[in-house]
Amino acid sequence: VKQNKFTIIIIMFATGALQRDNEGSVAAASSGSSSETVVCTLDDAGLKALQKLDGKPAKSALVLKCVRKTKKIVVEDELDDIAPGELADEVIGDCRLVAYKCGYKLPDNSGRASPVVILIWFNPAESSEIAMKRTYYPTQKDLMTKFPMVFKLDYQVTNAYDFSDDWLLKKNYVLHFDTDITKNVFNAQAESCRTPAPAPAPAPAPAPAPAPA
Repeated sequence: VKQNKFTIIIIMFATGALQRDNEGSVAAASSGSSSETVVCTLDDAGLKALQKLDGKPAKSALVLKCVRKTKKIVVEDELDDIAPGELADEVIGDCRLVAYKCGYKLPDNSGRASPVVILIWFNPAESSEIAMKRTYYPTQKDLMTKFPMVFKLDYQVTNAYDFSDDWLLKKNYVLHFDTDITKNVFNAQAESCRTPAPAPAPAPAPAPAPAPA
């Protein structure tokens, strides 16, 4: 009987150790997956939202959220007539990408400004989610590569309230632009990122001419 009890104790101990090992393996696997770099992409709805910025005035914004699991960029909000400080209130504490439309002062001292869109990664310094940082950063760079004519430049802001009128002005941006300088680049750039339609089938070759009699 004592031997049987001892055997049972050994089995229970081994089972518990195995369970702990399995839990450790799952945790390790989960940790490893969170450290992988993930690039999210815009779907057709996101592309349409980006194109809509083409016809919008300064101080329009597109708030984008990266969904790591699906590797998609979700349009979280479309904002009109929103000042930098108000935008900071919208994204405070969250990792987000924001396409913000404003003006870029021309270098000819005319006081005129051309319409531009800047891509800002709001990356809160207090956040320790490495997985999200390894998603937003490569996604931001991928968007800049795919839409070089849409986005003027990209920036990272670790304190949302640093994004202000003064912040923009120091980088030569203003909250207005001259509409006669508007360039319609959104449609061309967005269309170039869509899945190309299959090429039409070639026309059949003409029948050979009959041989002369």
